[in-house]
Amino acid sequence: MGSESSESAAEIQGDMDVDQVFVGTLVDTPCPGTLRVRRDHLMEWTSASEGTSSPFSLVPAPNPSHVIGDIAVADSPRFMTVDSIAFPIAILSALNAQGYILHVLPLSHHTSAAILSAHPGARTHFLPSHTFLLPTFIDLHIHAPQYLYAGTGLDLPLMQWLNQYAYRAEERVDADPTEEGLAGRVYRRLADRMVRSGTGGAVLFGTIGVEANLVLAKTFLDAGLRGWVGKLSMDQSPRPTYGEPSTPASLSALHTYLDGITLLTSPLPPHRRLVQPIITPRFVPTCSDELLSALATVAGEKGLWVQSHMCESADQMEWVESTRGRKDEEVFDQVSERASPRPNTTELSSPIVVSHRGNFTRRDRVRLAVGEPPQHADKPGRVARPKNSPSTRHIPHAQPDRAGEEARSHTGPLPTVRATPTHGSSLMDSSNVYFSDAQFPLREALDAELKVGLGSDIAGGYALSLQTAMRQAVAVSRLREGTRREIQRDVARSRTHAERPERPEPEMVRGGPTPTASASEPSSSLRVDWIESLYVATRGGKKAMGLGGCFEVGMEFDAQKIELASATHLSGTGPLDFFDLDPASISGTGTNAPTTTPSPAEGWWAEAIERWWCNGDERNRVGMWVQGTELDMGLGWDRR
Repeated sequence: MGSESSESAAEIQGDMDVDQVFVGTLVDTPCPGTLRVRRDHLMEWTSASEGTSSPFSLVPAPNPSHVIGDIAVADSPRFMTVDSIAFPIAILSALNAQGYILHVLPLSHHTSAAILSAHPGARTHFLPSHTFLLPTFIDLHIHAPQYLYAGTGLDLPLMQWLNQYAYRAEERVDADPTEEGLAGRVYRRLADRMVRSGTGGAVLFGTIGVEANLVLAKTFLDAGLRGWVGKLSMDQSPRPTYGEPSTPASLSALHTYLDGITLLTSPLPPHRRLVQPIITPRFVPTCSDELLSALATVAGEKGLWVQSHMCESADQMEWVESTRGRKDEEVFDQVSERASPRPNTTELSSPIVVSHRGNFTRRDRVRLAVGEPPQHADKPGRVARPKNSPSTRHIPHAQPDRAGEEARSHTGPLPTVRATPTHGSSLMDSSNVYFSDAQFPLREALDAELKVGLGSDIAGGYALSLQTAMRQAVAVSRLREGTRREIQRDVARSRTHAERPERPEPEMVRGGPTPTASASEPSSSLRVDWIESLYVATRGGKKAMGLGGCFEVGMEFDAQKIELASATHLSGTGPLDFFDLDPASISGTGTNAPTTTPSPAEGWWAEAIERWWCNGDERNRVGMWVQGTELDMGLGWDRR
């Protein structure tokens, strides 16, 4: 063992330049329904030459583990799975200066010892006994300027609310678009709140003005947050004082904005270019077909993401049908077909994030979920789209989520990028509740392996924290399941009393299955549990955006440090109350030194993390890192 460790140290010294090391408990969700808790592990980063491409492969690593009964066995270490929660035998983690993970192994592993001895100068972070690292949240849908009035006017229908609040707020921000003005004040406060709430990245809708959006992008860069910042495109606004006068004017402003983002980020090394533009047609009511087609072309030519709203509310969908003579999704489909680089398809080479989309039928879901779409032989990752397919097909069937469940160490070059178009949908339960008559079918989306994440939808949603969004997602799924069961009971009673029962139309009730769901397909619950919601807020959303979202070798190190209890909060930090903790078992806080205090047992972690999920808040969050860089938490408040 001694010579093996020595050889590993020499190898590591030659192939790695470790920048930071973490020792403690890691928590993540490598796939829906699985909470992975790794105690006393080591994780590390290494430095790499400036200007290299991201070492993270966008394709999930193969999973060599197999399951025997309730024990998932991997090469090292072994994982015991109890109620979908996987526990290994003891972790050390190492990162590089670019913020990518190089090593995740038990602290007792000989490679961990070799890393510690080979890199004495690396910054080492020792987590206290009742503290853990969790991947940061990612907000897939937020209107940054609307933070100005979040929590206001939610009693109004969507189209009226937009005119009375949203457009006015965005117009105000565009009228004062400097760092010292309203734009800077709103966006700095927004970024600060996001850091405190554990959100390390966001897909943002901005305003129509170029200057205010550049302020938003710079604010996120300065705060160290990831941002896909969208300048709104809207050439047919219903508000005379807020809109773009023509399609050419809208496109000209967009290109000016794109040039501004390039000037802002090009001086930075690639791993620090955390902000990028995203093409953002607001939604069909404010965009002509000509503009939508032109935006699709720009996105394809420049390889940019696209985001928009779709089928958001009944009044919005009725407005589109009455003015365009087509449904929301039909407008996008026809635009996609015209802009497609291949005949007779609605393929878009650009990845797209579709928000809301609660109003899709069972037929749409089946078309999304059945089988893997055919791949073009000449361009791996491109998906062929049938002619006139629904716009929800921009969320392709995903490969099963199988982040490597083995703890690994990497001593050679990290994987090279294999970029493929990725598409996702964002779920906003609070704004869907307020403005839509349909709730996003999250259970069905997860079962179909679609890429889906959470969004706060400020200010259609009133709460910035994705912890609130997770809880709402679970609650809404319970209500959907209750409605499903009620309908089944009603149908069963009606069939009992009817002489000649007729089969209802095989269609899907908005936000839930029809009475015939149990007759035509297996009766399965629509419930989503807290672990699945945590997956959607972290791994799911990041996977949709082409990131990792787990603590695996080669993935980005985006982490939040959660404190459940400490030497200064013996019975629990913040809102958490634990009545059976032994004070002698709790290591100190604020110190960065090894501790002899053992980490709590597996069973304690499972229950404690759930209690944090239900009741935790900002007071439990004591650290944030994005791409390996620690963020300013502004921890000036009392966490008692």
